[in-house]
Amino acid sequence: MAERKPIVILRLNILSNGKDCTFELDRNPRMTDADMLTILESALNTIKSKYGKTN
Repeated sequence: MAERKPIVILRLNILSNGKDCTFELDRNPRMTDADMLTILESALNTIKSKYGKTN
């Protein structure tokens, strides 16, 4: 079985503490662009709640 690779890798450097935060999103073939945006929005909200405001 071939290794599954994420279609989107979101790497963010959190300035307040310098830690890197990586999200790897596997895209389901049935997933729409809107679904991907929803997941990215959720990831950013997680970062906001964990590390404070992001601008």
